Amino acid sequence: MSDRPPLGLVESRRGGAPRRPSGTGACQAGACQAGEPPPRRGRAWLLGACLAPLLLLAPAQAQPQEAAAQVERRGAWVTYTFPLGRGEATEASLSRGSATLPLLIEEAPGGFQGRLRTSRYLPPGAYQLQVGAASRSVRVGSAAEGQAATKRLEGWYQGALLTLRELSQTLERRGSFHYALREAGREPHLSVFRGSFLSESWRPALLGARMDLATFQRRVLLPPRPQALAALLTLAEALEERARAWEACLLHEGELPPRPGPAAALEGAAQALGGALQRAVKLPLWRAGPLGTPAAPAQAGQLQRDPVGFSLQVPREAKVLDLSDPVDRLMINVESARLVVRVLEFPGTSDAAALRVRLRRDAFERWTSYKLSSSQDEPGGLRLEFGATVSKSGQGGARVRARVIQWARFPKEGERAYLLIALWPEGEALPAALQGLFNPQSFAVEGLE
Repeated sequence: MSDRPPLGLVESRRGGAPRRPSGTGACQAGACQAGEPPPRRGRAWLLGACLAPLLLLAPAQAQPQEAAAQVERRGAWVTYTFPLGRGEATEASLSRGSATLPLLIEEAPGGFQGRLRTSRYLPPGAYQLQVGAASRSVRVGSAAEGQAATKRLEGWYQGALLTLRELSQTLERRGSFHYALREAGREPHLSVFRGSFLSESWRPALLGARMDLATFQRRVLLPPRPQALAALLTLAEALEERARAWEACLLHEGELPPRPGPAAALEGAAQALGGALQRAVKLPLWRAGPLGTPAAPAQAGQLQRDPVGFSLQVPREAKVLDLSDPVDRLMINVESARLVVRVLEFPGTSDAAALRVRLRRDAFERWTSYKLSSSQDEPGGLRLEFGATVSKSGQGGARVRARVIQWARFPKEGERAYLLIALWPEGEALPAALQGLFNPQSFAVEGLE
C-alpha cells in the first residue's frame, strides 16, 4: 500500500463558505457539511424568489361591479382608500381572517372614507371592511391580480414548510446517528455534531429561516392564511428547542442519558402548519428515518450489507474508516484513493429523469472547482466523472486536484439514490481494487429500477 496520505472527502463548498438554504436563507437544510446538504438551492427561496415579484405588483382597479379600494402609489408609499358611505363612521378596519388593520376615517365628497397609507405590501385580493357593526367585502386590485398574489404566497408558505421540514429531518437524523454511535461504544464524533454540524451549518440555516420569516412578517400586511405564518414561527422556535435537547443529551459528560423523547412540540407545530395550509403532513419525513441508524462496522475482505438497502464487497486491501455523517454509509482508503458509499434522499422525487437532474445539481453544488468531463445516463442510474479540488488528510488541509467517479443507482420507487464515489489524485490511476467495484455484482442495490 502507498504511504502517501489518502485524499480527504469533505471539501469546502464553492466559494469556501458553508452552503446556506437560500430563501429561508436557510433555510437551504442550509449549510450542512458534505454528505448532508441543507435545504436545497431553489427550495428555500422565501423572499428572493417569491416576495420580490409580489412587492413589484401594483394593484389595478377592480371590476366596476365590485366594492374596490382606490390605490395611489407615490414612491415607496401606497395609499389605499375605501368608501365608507354617507353615514357618519367612528371606527373602520380592514381584515383578513383573524388579522385586522385600523383605517383612518376622513370626510369625503358624499360621505366618509377609510384610508390606509403604508410602505408595506398589501396583497391584492378580497378583504372584509368593518364599519362600526356592519361588515362587507372589498377588493384590492383586480381578481386576476388577487389570484396571482395568492398563488405566489401559497408557494412561499410551501417553500418555508419544505425548508423547516428538511432542518427537522437533518437534526433528528444527526442526533440519532451520533447517539447510536455513543451508545454502541463507537467513536461518536461529538466535535463534528457540535462544530461543523450545529454551529457552522444547522444553526446558521435556522437563523436564516427565522430572519426570512421575520422579514415577511414585517413587510407583508394581512397575508392569506395568517394562521400558517403563526405556525411557521412556532415551528422555528420548536426546532431550536429540539436542537438544545439533542445537544444537552449528546454532550452530557459521564453516563449517557436517555435519548430525547418524541419531538411532540415540533410535530404538533408541523401538523398545525399542515392544517393551516390544508396539506397533509407526513410526519416520518420530519424524523430521522433509516439513515439515523449507523451501519455495522465494515470489515476488509468481507461483504458489507447495510439495512438501508445496498451491499458492497470491501476489498482486502482496504483500510476502513470511522463514519461521522449519517448519509455516508461506508468509507475506505485504498492506497492514495478513497471510496465512499453515500445515500441521499429526495422526498417527492420518484422519476428517474428528475433524480438525475437533482444529482447533477448536487454534484455541482457540493464539489469545489467542479469540472464535469463525462455524464452517462444508465437504466436506473447515472454515472458522472469530473475533476474537483479536495483536502488531503494529514497534511494540514492541503488542497489538491482530484479525479472523481460518482455512480448513482436508483430503486424503483425513487426518492433515494445510492452513490458509489471514488476519488484519487489527478495524474494517478485509480487502484485496480476499486475499479472492479463499479458493477452491479459488487455494488448491489435492493429494488433497482
